[in-house]
Amino acid sequence: MKQQISTGGDFLRVPSGLQSAGPSGMLASEAGWSRQCSATYRQVSQAEIDFHRQKSQIAMAVLRKVTAAENAEEFDKADGSDGLEPPTADVSEAHFKRRLLVNEVLAATEDYMFNIEWNAGADGAASQVANKMAKATSCVAMGYLGQSARVHPAVSKALEDAVKERSLIFQAAAFGEFVPRLVANDKGAEDTAAKWDRAASAPDTFLARIGSQIASTNFKRDVSGFDTDPSLRSLQKPLRNATVAHDEVNHLLKTGGMEMGCLKPLSHEKPVLKDPMGLQCVAHLHNPKWTKLARAIRESIYDPDFYDDGTYGPMYVRLAIHGAATWDKNDQTGGLEGARMRFKPEYSDAHNKFCKEVIKRQHELLKVPFPWASYADIQCLCAYVTLECAQGPVIPFTPGRRDVLEPKNLKEDIPKPDGDNFVVLNYRQRGDAGCEDDPVLCPASGKSGDCPFMQLAKIMPGRVPGPEQGHLGKPCEPVTAENEKKELKEVAKYIRKVFVERIGASEQHTVALIAGGHSLGRCHPQISGYAGPWQSNPGYFNNVYCKKLLSEDWKIVDRNMEDCSGDMITGLKPYGMRRQYVNKGGKGDLMMLVSDMALREDPYFGHWIQEYALDNERLKADFGTAFKWITEIGFEPPKEKRGLEKLLFNVRKFKADALRWIAENICIADDGGASEGPVYLPADAPKVGDPYTMQEVGKHASQQDCWVAINGKVCNLTEFMKVHPGGVQPIMSNAGKDASTDWNAIHNKDAIEKIAPHAIIGYLVASK
Repeated sequence: MKQQISTGGDFLRVPSGLQSAGPSGMLASEAGWSRQCSATYRQVSQAEIDFHRQKSQIAMAVLRKVTAAENAEEFDKADGSDGLEPPTADVSEAHFKRRLLVNEVLAATEDYMFNIEWNAGADGAASQVANKMAKATSCVAMGYLGQSARVHPAVSKALEDAVKERSLIFQAAAFGEFVPRLVANDKGAEDTAAKWDRAASAPDTFLARIGSQIASTNFKRDVSGFDTDPSLRSLQKPLRNATVAHDEVNHLLKTGGMEMGCLKPLSHEKPVLKDPMGLQCVAHLHNPKWTKLARAIRESIYDPDFYDDGTYGPMYVRLAIHGAATWDKNDQTGGLEGARMRFKPEYSDAHNKFCKEVIKRQHELLKVPFPWASYADIQCLCAYVTLECAQGPVIPFTPGRRDVLEPKNLKEDIPKPDGDNFVVLNYRQRGDAGCEDDPVLCPASGKSGDCPFMQLAKIMPGRVPGPEQGHLGKPCEPVTAENEKKELKEVAKYIRKVFVERIGASEQHTVALIAGGHSLGRCHPQISGYAGPWQSNPGYFNNVYCKKLLSEDWKIVDRNMEDCSGDMITGLKPYGMRRQYVNKGGKGDLMMLVSDMALREDPYFGHWIQEYALDNERLKADFGTAFKWITEIGFEPPKEKRGLEKLLFNVRKFKADALRWIAENICIADDGGASEGPVYLPADAPKVGDPYTMQEVGKHASQQDCWVAINGKVCNLTEFMKVHPGGVQPIMSNAGKDASTDWNAIHNKDAIEKIAPHAIIGYLVASK
């Protein structure tokens, strides 16, 4: 399909790609709605505008109710007492299903509103019913009307409360199998509805075509979990992709009728990516196992039904850059090596609140099926594959990053370091012949204090930069021009201190890293305190960020702003005392951080913003160079083995593997802990909690209620499995069972007391 570039840098659709409805290429409804199939612009009827705005208002009210946390006030303190750091409150699980939840809420709201239209005319006036039906027809044309389906009970309840609060005409519908109801004793309404029903079901009508299109987009979903778990955890499949029509109408209203971009939003349709897309970054390795890993990463990026803008890619890139940007050239600490983001204290940095979910995703989808790859290499390669699939640069990947382990988790017979540093693990990609769950010897002297193993320092929170420096005045008060100028100057100074003086980047590459990174994804108020995307299609790498930064009318806003964006994912309203910029004089749909505006106003940083706004290919090239550099600082790539050196290494590796296999499968000492039956505590052993039989333990075998028996102790691992480094699956495979044998194979017998003592709720007995 041919593409043309507008002055703003967005792609336009030529032609629009809509299904034709006749020789004239026009679609028409009873309300006079029409659309030229090959046109770039189309007019939105007033009925559509009214429907869309009312639906958006109700849906936003429902979303606020559904996602309101018990500690919601911790996210958005009106007095600014939470400061400029990210909110400290935990992010709810529903946050990472935001697209799924928005789909559910929009679909339920549309069904409710259409039900009101259907049952309108309670005063018995058939003409009013006909008018409302005509209005609904124009909305059906945009794909609003869907098949009957069961709405999640949490959404249904929130919808009912929201509608009542808005004092709208509402008669509670039983959102089981949804059946539109006719108004009793109203012959006019019945006749009108009957005509509507015949028209919608006629095989040759426009409405029949629309209905068939909508039916084809519906999913068969399992709703049995709604009864056992009414929380949002049981929400698995979308009611229908209601955000597609919503986004399209929202876009038409914002642009005065301009079609949506040719590059389809990733939240609307999962892209079909074929080789070599996403694999070119590992092609030079000529190794099929890296190609398979890159392909698996590519398949894990896009999910239009569940998350945000349909892609986890921006989170992959953020995880890599947040880990890499901890580097300090002065003391040679930090960086991506070791994948230390998985552990405290780096894990506890408020700026890294998002990482828990993405680390878990990378573990379950990538580390488990590819155990030979280190977490550090996986985190880096995920970012490279994402950028390549997002039409960004192809960055040649260099493997060999080692992982680290907390000293307390080392085996009992292994020396522990005197300090609090991480211990570095073996990694075959670097040529280590030892097992990959054992520490690697320090290559310098063989010793590091009393511990002979290589170590990496723990990185304390505070190295990830924030976007404000606190010179804009008191919370929720107007910002003076003098304060704004001072703030932008101080923020630019801070950016230079972090990226140039501490990390060691040039000013040019600093701008390239920020401009390229901010072309992807958005800010989330519950994570950072800021809200909204930098560009309208945040799943693609481009220079639109630079263009918008220079061309739009930006206004600084706070938590009291009127959000006119229509954005159902995050909106554009910052939390607490934080401030950000919104385009179109504060009435737009894009945002910029104070740090973004500081780049524009700084004479040196601003020069590169202007250069990149004029040349997307230059931004792509410079970002690729800078991103590869920052993900490799603090990391010494292993030398490639050739000839005799490679042969000797393979012999050592084979010998180590053979000895380990013999130890695990032949030379197994009987220590009394490998019993196939339940393991009970000795009579004189100290006991915690209440006694339970295996029959009682077996009743708790679901992910929402998971008990296991470990070496005679009964443990409730429901919460622990969410943070279990090995993921959910190993625990669920032993749910309701005695897991002693599996546990002792990879842990010390007393490990559960050390890593999760709160999980022990009792002890196992043969009978009561």
